[in-house]
Amino acid sequence: MTNEQKSEIIKALAYGLDEATVAECNGVSLDDVHAVAAENSAVVLAKRTELQEVYPDAF
Repeated sequence: MTNEQKSEIIKALAYGLDEATVAECNGVSLDDVHAVAAENSAVVLAKRTELQEVYPDAF
């Protein structure tokens, strides 16, 4: 998995997409998404907070 894919997975999770959808859209396994989510939970939360501030109507 590339760093770009990891970044896209983090953004998708921050937007609130479920892990199965994120895996399908990024062409990776559900286990890969679980691993990225677990390793980057603080990053996902920070990104979600940032996105909510910038795009409040998106949530």
